[in-house]
Amino acid sequence: MGINQVLTVKEVAALLKTTRQQIRKMIQSGELPAKKVGREWRILEEDVLDYSKATIMKTRNVLSSMLRTAAEWEIIDKNPCEKIRLHAEDAPDKIKFFTPEQAMTFLDYIEKPYQVQIGGHKRTDDTGIPYTVGDYTITKSIPEQIRILFILAIYTGLRKGELLALQWDDIDFTSNIIHVSKSITIIAGRAVCKAPKTKTSNRTVSIPRFLSERLNALRLSQLKFQSQVGDYWQGNNWVFTQDNGKMMNYSTPYQALQDAISRFNKDKPLEQQLPHIPFHGLRHTSATLLIASKQDVKTVSRRLGHAQTSTTMNIYAHALQESDRNAADALTTMLKQN
Repeated sequence: MGINQVLTVKEVAALLKTTRQQIRKMIQSGELPAKKVGREWRILEEDVLDYSKATIMKTRNVLSSMLRTAAEWEIIDKNPCEKIRLHAEDAPDKIKFFTPEQAMTFLDYIEKPYQVQIGGHKRTDDTGIPYTVGDYTITKSIPEQIRILFILAIYTGLRKGELLALQWDDIDFTSNIIHVSKSITIIAGRAVCKAPKTKTSNRTVSIPRFLSERLNALRLSQLKFQSQVGDYWQGNNWVFTQDNGKMMNYSTPYQALQDAISRFNKDKPLEQQLPHIPFHGLRHTSATLLIASKQDVKTVSRRLGHAQTSTTMNIYAHALQESDRNAADALTTMLKQN
């Protein structure tokens, strides 16, 4: 292993229930691939952003302990976690989100087709004769379920785990309500569906009619595909799926968002580009948009599933301050007019 490499987060988590002898054997045999610590730590940060500082600290300490042992055994050169500095708990200046203008731009962009340049390459025809294909362009679209995933994240503020845990029975298409009663989390490297982390996370969230209609159309499309593929479908009524019906991979939302942002930003000047926010940033976007639209903190807190309104106020102090400034300006304008 190189000096800047470390086991992936999922792999290290899986090692917690593995004996020291098995750890040594798996690492030395190369069974566990290495990843650059920077990328893996960013993934870990995204997954725990909505947890308390104590939980994040505990996770960091477990990883550091495992890697420290590996360094002592001289399996890796050093413990990369020693240089990791945790963010202050929910520090407002660390929160990444779309502004209202950026959110509108993003939502408009994902509905449009995009072009992909394919480089020239060789092929072989049905008779076995090779031939060369020149450069060409194909037109593609973001899959509808990915578009809905993005839209739902912005309109509801649901966490990634809550979105992935949605099943069709959780959606009331008549009342346009989503029942949030479970969440997907990664335990020992595996996606596990469990109850939300707090009682207040178990909630109902209203959605606009147009989104309810798109979800229902996705459901009907999914049912049609399921009838066509028969036993290939292995799903459990999940809303967001892999092509065989199983729950969508835990890393797909983040990667799909980064891909969409990268495509949008390509060849654009810096001032016109969208920021590369994590998928959790769509939840932050939802909250800041609600506050900007003058929704009270209690309503925002309830939609987000926060246990206390103080949590909402601490995380989104930046948006609340801006809203307060706007209120002061509005009052000033009104009094001057009178």
